[in-house]
Amino acid sequence: MAELIVHVADAASPDLAEQIDAVRRVLGEIGAGDIPEVLVLNKIDRVGGSERVRLARRYAGSVSVSALTGEGVDGLLQTLEEAVPHPPVEVTLKVPYAREDLVARLYRDAEVLEVRHEGEGTWVHARVGLRELAAVREYVRSERRRGA
Repeated sequence: MAELIVHVADAASPDLAEQIDAVRRVLGEIGAGDIPEVLVLNKIDRVGGSERVRLARRYAGSVSVSALTGEGVDGLLQTLEEAVPHPPVEVTLKVPYAREDLVARLYRDAEVLEVRHEGEGTWVHARVGLRELAAVREYVRSERRRGA
């Protein structure tokens, strides 16, 4: 299940409110209505100053961007960095080269912070969830839980 939905809407559309409502309705119908959402108002370069203020007020917490000009992209990246949940356990592991499938799994299902290839294996520093931790437990060299 997704942990965050990035909902991109056309800020210049005359039907913006209806489009946002329609997407949110479908998300509710498919059981994703409770997943945190970052609303991204794209094409902000096509919206005038007073309309931008109105949109910012109406969609408080949204991020305005222009894929064309790059305006607002840094703010979007910062918002996403803050919104994406980080797995709860930070680990350092040494994975033998024969088990590179585990490194691939960490890239797919965890948050890999650093990788070094040394000697007979790959050193990985990552944030992992409990399921991933169980899969790599025998290779863990250090572990720190969030809040500990």
